[in-house]
Amino acid sequence: MLFNKPFFLLYNCIGREKVAYPQKKSSPIVSSAPSVAQQLYRRLLDSLKEAYHPGDKFPSERDVARRFGVSRPTAARALGRLLDEGLLETQRGAGRYVRQVPLNYELGSLMSFDARVRAMGMQPSTEVLDFHRPGESSLPSLALRELQILPGEGVYSFFRRRFANGKPVILERIWLAARYCPSLEKSDLAGSMLRLLDHRYGLVPTGSRQVMRAVILTEPDVALFWEDEVGAAFEVESTGYLEGGVPLWWEQSLCLGSAYEYHNRLGPLCSSRPAVGVLRIPS
Repeated sequence: MLFNKPFFLLYNCIGREKVAYPQKKSSPIVSSAPSVAQQLYRRLLDSLKEAYHPGDKFPSERDVARRFGVSRPTAARALGRLLDEGLLETQRGAGRYVRQVPLNYELGSLMSFDARVRAMGMQPSTEVLDFHRPGESSLPSLALRELQILPGEGVYSFFRRRFANGKPVILERIWLAARYCPSLEKSDLAGSMLRLLDHRYGLVPTGSRQVMRAVILTEPDVALFWEDEVGAAFEVESTGYLEGGVPLWWEQSLCLGSAYEYHNRLGPLCSSRPAVGVLRIPS
């Protein structure tokens, strides 16, 4: 039987055997702990990392079952996990294809937008739409509470639009405690805030506390996202902390609903991946 190139790559990666034409039949996977489906899932996951690219067609349940000597239901379970984790997608009438690989950025971890976008092979950019020095604007009550601002202390506030490959995907409104960041200018914020805090001020945030909810975009925000119709977004409120639980910034951000997905797995099923956020930019 003849197979296409991606499937030959899959054979080579999973079977760890020399590529010959035609291919030898692999030995069946021996049932043991972990389960057969879990062994197969791990082999398919390895193949995605080593031999596949976004947009490649992935083997069908029948082809996977034949190759590894497993049942169709076992192959379906292994492939189903890859679908659940956002690594594959089904195109109606055309089979399964490799999706843009998620970032392995955990929802519980702190990672800059620029780093996430570059990790996906895309180009980040930032536009600072508004910037206020301490005392130039009023502060929301939530910002005052979260930052624990004392009388006489100042706060920078700024509004940024973040792009991935030239498409706006996040609107950020951030309030930053001024006592830790003297002489901050608008031009300093046209990039990663985390990198700026580290390189200029020696500040290394240890984490943040976040609240996420689904919202409907207002017309001004729709225009800033360059959208044609009012749509949904993820609204994220977060407080960033220094060591010892010292609050450093408070943020209200809108993540474009059509550009972001969030994946998690609940229950007893084990997974090699934590909860992740996926940035998917339409071509």
